[in-house]
Amino acid sequence: MKTAVRRVAGAVAVLGTLVATPLITWSADGSSITGGTVSVSRSAGIPGEELVVSLSALPGPAARTVNLQRCVGYAPGSTTQCTYWVNVTGSTGKTTAGHAYTFHTRVHAMDYNGYRAVAPATGSSPQVISPARTVRGVQQEATITLPATATAGSTIEVTMAWWVYVDRTNRQPARSGRALALEQRNSDGTWTRIRTVTAPSSGSATVTLALPSPGARTYRTVATTWQPAGQDTQVGWFPSYPSTVVVS
Repeated sequence: MKTAVRRVAGAVAVLGTLVATPLITWSADGSSITGGTVSVSRSAGIPGEELVVSLSALPGPAARTVNLQRCVGYAPGSTTQCTYWVNVTGSTGKTTAGHAYTFHTRVHAMDYNGYRAVAPATGSSPQVISPARTVRGVQQEATITLPATATAGSTIEVTMAWWVYVDRTNRQPARSGRALALEQRNSDGTWTRIRTVTAPSSGSATVTLALPSPGARTYRTVATTWQPAGQDTQVGWFPSYPSTVVVS
């Protein structure tokens, strides 16, 4: 058997909730404070997966404007010292009477994604900057496994899978319901979809394939665009490397 794999840089993929310790620190000139509590709905995710960032206990008045910011530049050799922050598009609101706000965004395509909330100064209240939380961006992977050779008229098993790529190793995605497509390459280099299955949380599914006549046939797995119900997730499709079976 042989396996075709599409590789990209990976990252740790442990899902969970991180909560920042409440902290209030006045700046030397009193113009800015660090405060509030920030939590994130996952500690790592595939770029495009839903991410909820919750802010609470923000110092100062209620019903004040607050922006979600993301780090897009780190100091050389650092994964925590941010040198450049930008506002996340569409992530601006006003805190509730309980000095809280919930942002809805998606995991961005960086290995380390730092997020923080910033409330601009208003009236006599200084600017407030929350503690930052880090969410790891995890790359996806797709594979196809099938025999290198077969005889005409036989049926073979083809295993299609998608994974998260962690520490140079494929790991089961622990996400169920994604459609995997089996595609065959045409003589002009285009691809024809011949089978689609739904993968369990292991990410792997095996199908049978009839090979009625001699010749070389090339196949690939496509982890299709993923938009699970009830989530604001949109993960793009991803192909495996192609793999060929020679039928004699």
